[in-house]
Amino acid sequence: MRRRAPTRSLLPLVLSVLAGLTGVAGLFGLPGCDCGGDTSTPAGTGVSCATHATPLSEPRTIGRATLTPEDRAIAITGLPETSRWVVARGPALSVEPFLPVLDAIEAAQPDVVLLLGSFGTGERLEELVTSLAELTDVPVLLLPGPRDRVSDLDAALEAHPAPHVIPLAGVHLLEVGAVQLLLAPGSTDPHYVLDQACHVDDVATLLGEGDSDRVRVLVGFDAPAGTPLTAGIDGAEAGSEIVREAMEDAEIQAGLFAGPNTEIGRWRDASGAPSVAAGPGLRVIVPPLAGAALEGGSGVRSAAGPLVVSVGPTGVGPASAPNGLP
Repeated sequence: MRRRAPTRSLLPLVLSVLAGLTGVAGLFGLPGCDCGGDTSTPAGTGVSCATHATPLSEPRTIGRATLTPEDRAIAITGLPETSRWVVARGPALSVEPFLPVLDAIEAAQPDVVLLLGSFGTGERLEELVTSLAELTDVPVLLLPGPRDRVSDLDAALEAHPAPHVIPLAGVHLLEVGAVQLLLAPGSTDPHYVLDQACHVDDVATLLGEGDSDRVRVLVGFDAPAGTPLTAGIDGAEAGSEIVREAMEDAEIQAGLFAGPNTEIGRWRDASGAPSVAAGPGLRVIVPPLAGAALEGGSGVRSAAGPLVVSVGPTGVGPASAPNGLP
């Protein structure tokens, strides 16, 4: 694959320090930030990105995947029964170049790339979009978070068009074989939401759009409260009670989440028990795509980088290495 060398970001190194401070706030259950590269602007009035215009008007084939829109859903066909996805939070707070990140994504041999918010602003956002444009043979899906203004993302994609890079604001679910990924762009907690960025005002309604006969997985910023996955220092709860109640009411157990920064990259089932194999009802907090390692409530440090996820008949879970490699 021919690739341009991405331009080195000139954002100050202090952003890496702020990334660590963000993790500390998340561990204590405080209203920290997943700052999208704009730490000078206080949280403000969010917007419901779930009502944004949908990105596709007709089917689009990218690599072996065909994405077919229907109302506010996108069906993804042409993939293996169990497909490989690279899932991560965006790299807004890092200052590292993207070339090594693209190499890591390609090495994982994904069928789909899914980024959950924290895309950055200004130069960093443009650098992300132009770098993702190099991954031409897989769909790259961008679900905005509470520090992402959809207008900024739309402008960056218009300035650097790439048909395989698709924003998911306005899309409520992805259908992948037997699995439905239910999308919650932004946060339910206004403390996390940047002014005019994505706010989830009714997660219960979004979850209600799923088909109870399918395997349903919530994908969003806020992990549900109540398990070791969201336990911070000294057991401080950093998860969302709103999301927990909505998932229980909708009888949804599985999820892929971008926060809080408590236990990153470690799979657990709905009861909180750890899991090392794919299966029903699993959930995980995904790492940032790039940046400094983050320390969880147990003191274990989690490295940044893409998380490889299997999406198949039983739901989501850890994926095996490609081609039998360790």
